[in-house]
Amino acid sequence: MVGELVKKHGYSVRGACALLELSPSSYYYRSPAREDQQIEADLKVVAGQHPTYGTRRLMHQLRRQPYGYVVNRKHIQRLARRLG
Repeated sequence: MVGELVKKHGYSVRGACALLELSPSSYYYRSPAREDQQIEADLKVVAGQHPTYGTRRLMHQLRRQPYGYVVNRKHIQRLARRLG
């Protein structure tokens, strides 16, 4: 709703959030669960292409294009451990 007010009607983010009685941070919030699902899917692809890669190399691959994720090694370790 805030995005629609900003894009279609020219409101500022702060103005649209004030109108809807929301904090501006709610507009910028991204759910980590949704992003983790996409990273997990791409991690499976990269790990399948490079089965001998460890978490450091996997992290570097996921940071490169076409993925371009901003992730650190511990995050990749956690996701890889969850995926088995």
